[in-house]
Amino acid sequence: MKAKTLLQVLSLSTNLYVILKDEELMNKLSGMVEKGREHYHDVFHPDEDENPEPIIERLLAKAKEAKAELEERLSRAAESAYAKMHIAHTKEIEGLQEQLSQAESRLRATEARLAILEQSNPIH
Repeated sequence: MKAKTLLQVLSLSTNLYVILKDEELMNKLSGMVEKGREHYHDVFHPDEDENPEPIIERLLAKAKEAKAELEERLSRAAESAYAKMHIAHTKEIEGLQEQLSQAESRLRATEARLAILEQSNPIH
């Protein structure tokens, strides 16, 4: 059991070492941390001239803003998807109307030929 735990710890430390060596990843993580600090400061430390609100009220306000933004983005995505589906259905309907028009033209041409054949060879 101890050997298994030792191997797990060794594996974990090796993985951490490899991750820490990846400079690009570390730079990206550092950037994310800085952005997080900026947002933290904006939420929890209002400007001097602002009316300071309790933290819970600010969090609720930010949550409402995020919810509204999410709903707006989802609405735009749904409208876009519907527009694409509507265009596909419209094109399909136009294609079917074209096929119907061609079939009607062929039917009229066939009826005309049949009328000509009947006039030239009347059946008694």
